Amino acid sequence: MEVGRECYCGSSIRNALATDTSTTCTSRCTGNSNQLCGGSNRIHVYERRIETSANKDTCNHLGCYSDPVNPRALDTLINVPGGGINMTIGNCLTAAKAVKAIYAGVENANERWTGNTIKGPTNALSECNKPCNRDKTEICGGRSRLKVYQNVIPKTNWLPLGCYTTSSSVQTLSVFAPSAAEDNKLTNESCKLVCSARGYNYAGVTGGNQCFCDSSVRGGGLDTAGASACNVPCTGHSTQICGATNRLSVFLQASF
Repeated sequence: MEVGRECYCGSSIRNALATDTSTTCTSRCTGNSNQLCGGSNRIHVYERRIETSANKDTCNHLGCYSDPVNPRALDTLINVPGGGINMTIGNCLTAAKAVKAIYAGVENANERWTGNTIKGPTNALSECNKPCNRDKTEICGGRSRLKVYQNVIPKTNWLPLGCYTTSSSVQTLSVFAPSAAEDNKLTNESCKLVCSARGYNYAGVTGGNQCFCDSSVRGGGLDTAGASACNVPCTGHSTQICGATNRLSVFLQASF
């Protein structure tokens, strides 16, 4: 509200140089003289929050991580609408879900980062000590420190579809997901997790160390030799099978 009689709305704060002191918002509201409604070139601002608690309920807090410059702990910096002054944990988690990233991180009170792997080491939680610019009751990391959350993937059933033929020219599943085999530790579960987080309902593992995702089976077909044609152990779990050369162990995320 401004100058006692004007009301403005928006989804972000634009062109505000700084938060002014309350002594300059002195105009009485025309509808209630006991309330203040801004001032001359001064606006009283209120925020309706609808995101933070819901997003936190579907994310796990993983702790405080170092964020070295090269490589960054999380890959992608996403601008905050209206600038870093509007930074909250909630709008960081919303951004991560929008791009289907597994991890979201807040840093230095005003930065939000997303990614599918974490490359920095953990630190004491006390090293993440900067309040978020928009909500001082929340902590948004620290200097070169990233407070990291993981999107919770709803528990679903994955059905094994069998061993499929695949090749570089005729791919069964087309979206390569290298982050599922971070540190060369691929498992069936890590591939399913990455594919589900990115919105795909098909996951496939091949050669023991590669993961592919898709929304449908593109090419190839079931190997005539049956399941035994997929016989290479996963690099991250020697008792699991992760396809074979030009063979893909395929899974479907069930809708029930």
